[in-house]
Amino acid sequence: GNGQIMVTFSHEAVAAVVDVTVVRGLSIHATPRPYPSWVASDGAIKSELFLIGPTGVYQRAAVAVTLMLSTGGSTSVYRSHGLVHVIAVDAAAAQLVHQSLARDSIVWPTTSGTTMIQV
Repeated sequence: GNGQIMVTFSHEAVAAVVDVTVVRGLSIHATPRPYPSWVASDGAIKSELFLIGPTGVYQRAAVAVTLMLSTGGSTSVYRSHGLVHVIAVDAAAAQLVHQSLARDSIVWPTTSGTTMIQV
């Protein structure tokens, strides 16, 4: 809903009013994206990670997390907002690499198998 916040000071004759819109988070979605990214990779889903040629190294994926809002909009959610990633199933001996608090975390498997991330 909509509302207002008024700030006043008892020792000064100043006041300020700000209009605010309060929204509710309805659901959260985690989407694996290619990592490293490239132009237009935001639309790609990377749920299968393959060996990179004969290197023995697997592809990586960034876990993009989106919060769906009661207004019909959405917003990205990062660890700086309190998001926690947990590897729930890991048959691929994956690492969960946290780039920074305001970037998507990276899944990097070291062998074939299933890895499930909970957010």
